Amino acid sequence: MIRVVDTQPTVFLRRGAHGLEQRLRLQVHNEGTPAGMGVRLRLGAWECEVALGEVPGGESWHDVFIPEAGAAAELAVQVMDAGGAGAPRVRKLLAQQQRRNQHRSKQQTRQTTHGASP
Repeated sequence: MIRVVDTQPTVFLRRGAHGLEQRLRLQVHNEGTPAGMGVRLRLGAWECEVALGEVPGGESWHDVFIPEAGAAAELAVQVMDAGGAGAPRVRKLLAQQQRRNQHRSKQQTRQTTHGASP
């Protein structure tokens, strides 16, 4: 059985056929032998199938690109292998600006916490 364990949106962007695309890291767990696999990605009205090639046994990471989320949206990732489609894994994505604001807020909290005297 092959399943998506985790999805991690990154801050890395590229220009693609449909505008800016964001790199998404997929953590995949394959309980069997190496097997060919793909994923079906859905973000709002956008949907795409991506071949990942042969996925080794155990844990592995794979990078795919999705359209940059201009607003908060749900991302669904579904495993596609010779046995058919698996259950989708759904994650709420934040818009790039919201992620930057969260990152700044965490940095400010760390500076305040680490800058305080004991």
